[in-house]
Amino acid sequence: MVAPLEPPALVALRRLRAGRGGALPAGESPQRALLAVLFERCMAARGRLATGAVAVAPAVRAAIAAEVAVVTAGGATWSGRTLGAIYERLLDPATRRAGGIYYTPDEPIACILTATLDPLLAACATAADPPAAIRAIRVLDPACGAGYFLAAAAGRIAAALAAALGSAGGTAAACWTTALSCLYGVDRDPVALDLTRYTLALAGGQDGAAHLHDGDALADLPPGWADFDGVVGNPPYVAQRAQAAADKAGRAARYQTARGQYDLSVLFIERGLSLLRPGGVLGYLLPNGFMAADYGEPVRELLARRSSLLRLEDRSRSLTFPGAAAYPVILVARNTPPAADHRIVVRGPGGSEARLAQRDFCGLDATILPAAATPAGLALARRIATQPSRLPGAAIRCGVTQAGAAGTAISATDYAALTDEAQADYLPLLQTQGIAPYRLRQVAKPRYLHRSAITPGQWRAFLRPSVVVPGVARRLAAAPCGGGQALGRVYAIADGATAYPPGALLALLNSRLLAWYYRFLYWPVHLSGGYLRVNSTYLARLPLPPPQAIPPVISEQAALMGALDGAAAQEMTTWLDEQICALYGVDLAELTAAELTLTALTSDARA
Repeated sequence: MVAPLEPPALVALRRLRAGRGGALPAGESPQRALLAVLFERCMAARGRLATGAVAVAPAVRAAIAAEVAVVTAGGATWSGRTLGAIYERLLDPATRRAGGIYYTPDEPIACILTATLDPLLAACATAADPPAAIRAIRVLDPACGAGYFLAAAAGRIAAALAAALGSAGGTAAACWTTALSCLYGVDRDPVALDLTRYTLALAGGQDGAAHLHDGDALADLPPGWADFDGVVGNPPYVAQRAQAAADKAGRAARYQTARGQYDLSVLFIERGLSLLRPGGVLGYLLPNGFMAADYGEPVRELLARRSSLLRLEDRSRSLTFPGAAAYPVILVARNTPPAADHRIVVRGPGGSEARLAQRDFCGLDATILPAAATPAGLALARRIATQPSRLPGAAIRCGVTQAGAAGTAISATDYAALTDEAQADYLPLLQTQGIAPYRLRQVAKPRYLHRSAITPGQWRAFLRPSVVVPGVARRLAAAPCGGGQALGRVYAIADGATAYPPGALLALLNSRLLAWYYRFLYWPVHLSGGYLRVNSTYLARLPLPPPQAIPPVISEQAALMGALDGAAAQEMTTWLDEQICALYGVDLAELTAAELTLTALTSDARA
């Protein structure tokens, strides 16, 4: 249900929250007060007492009376979803983004609980004493937010208990109360914990208390909070740069996954596994970056080594969190090292499912987890990866990436107005849009960058001929650059910096084969519109044939591609693709089939 607050009320409440209204007593939270009063209304409409509501002083009630007055009628039909939606709308957008506060819709919650809680309940049904086994289940949400996971879990546990007890069993109220006692929730936002209590009360229709802790699940938990049967939830998505400085040092010391520019969610994976009993199951909705980004390598290795992956479902096509730049995946894993023949169900962005051997799925370079994997695609990627050579990372240099540096570039008109002496301090700026396969494009509005935005080492490097690769592109591509151009977010491999002739690099980096391989591996970190990120680490992971295995004719013909157009260029491109496929032992027809499959899985993903 849409939050029933109109814009004027939202504006007024935000003014109170920011301290501009002056009506609230010092230290009082207008959000907590408003939600408590609305919860009271909901419970009163049901003829019940608002047990667990935050106490609201008369002065505070008077201060928020105007906001309460504009709430529409219908409290009898409201749920925790209604109150949670109100809270989300009350938050300042920047605060909401910084805290990763985006509550989870019902559908992915149901999917996660089906894969985690339902098997636990099914096992209880075959126990010697099914009701006792159900009562012993313990499920944790380490970032419980408004309590939607816990409420849904309570419903399933209560239903299972009622079925196990049969006609001679307890009442629905007793089953609900028992279900709540199986649940544990943590959140560092006290308003979120209020919402969890309200959500559980409105969902069950009966009183009862789950175990709730006001704190940070990544820090210390109450005694006895360990050995859970299930850990479920939607941990906050917070980039490393946005995390509080006071938290970072402790996390780096405590968590092996707190490396590089990690997202906070990867720490919740490590923490969740550590809180499970052996054989317990973790089910999370996560940002998909951990599957291929550099920061995700430690957690990928942890998952591959320590857990049996059960399900990985790419949901990048869904609008799971409107207004958030998030591409979520569902991860389900059992806290048990994988058997040699263990298989994982992978559901790609196109909706198709495949059962893949975990040791193969986790066996690519840097333990990358390809979201759009199929049995045939994974087999092809593994064959490509057997090539023994890689580009040295030190040979791949990035252009000017300092924030705002490219914005200081001047137009061609302004450049032409300079004296010859002044022009000598400028270089034409090559950006990603200026690079096409085998050639540089003419851009409509060329720009020129002053040496003040370029380090001396970069200036010298920019004068050298190189093979350049755009930092953002729809497909992997490379072009020859004769030198004398400043590079923006572009990666350059200087001629002579590796054992590969420039023509060989052009043939490899423009090949359909490596374009497919790159998209297959790095789709999980794609950008809006289907664009792919490119960086030196990703390029250095590309599997290449040894330089001596590449016939000189390939290098020679690829170096001439920039002079060809039309049918001649297409014919030579096809010939080069055939030669590259032959070096990898791949039939062109096999590659074509793999391309069609990957395109079907990824091309319609959400822009």
